[in-house]
Amino acid sequence: MTGETIDDVIHDLTAIIDECREMDSRLGYFPAMYRKVTAQIKEGWRTAVLKTVRA
Repeated sequence: MTGETIDDVIHDLTAIIDECREMDSRLGYFPAMYRKVTAQIKEGWRTAVLKTVRA
């Protein structure tokens, strides 16, 4: 797992979360929180870029 883009990181985190869920492991809690924060950062970047382009 080597995320080169933010989408790669989100994909990798989802794979970790899915694996933890299958194993009924609580180790997936941190990746789940990290994925949520990463997705929010991605959305913030997208919003900032759109505002810049429209300005």
